[in-house]
Amino acid sequence: MTATGSISESKLNRLLYKLECPVLVDTRRKEPLHSSDKMIASAKWRDHQQAAKLRSVCIDALFIEGGIDAFFETYGETVTK
Repeated sequence: MTATGSISESKLNRLLYKLECPVLVDTRRKEPLHSSDKMIASAKWRDHQQAAKLRSVCIDALFIEGGIDAFFETYGETVTK
């Protein structure tokens, strides 16, 4: 991790498909989610407010530095919904 509460795009890309890969939760709002045909492989969608709930009960929830669109552009490790 570099910034507090975040994971770099490159570190997440290295962890994909490995045992130490974190649980991935896509918390995009419904409109951007439905207008995109991509998701990060193994990610599950949940309402964006659930990330805040995870942190409130001390579950380490991170965001991708640069956002999900930057991850898609840089690494392209996605699946079609």
